Amino acid sequence: MAVLPPDHLPIRSIEFHYGSYCPPNARCLRAQPNEGIVVFRMKGRGPDLWVSVFVDEKGVVHASTFEPFPPGSA
Repeated sequence: MAVLPPDHLPIRSIEFHYGSYCPPNARCLRAQPNEGIVVFRMKGRGPDLWVSVFVDEKGVVHASTFEPFPPGSA
């Protein structure tokens, strides 16, 4: 939640997916057990947002900056 813009739309739901983003019907690399993506499904007309996350060897969670979801939808 901390990586979202302060003026984001209300959140309808949040999804977690293991691995990196893989477009539908694409062949993608196998997911690593310490990585995933979080998708924020927004209420209203704005785009859904997502961040990639991973846990390092010390157990610290790192997140990328947010982007529109799916990638390329902006």
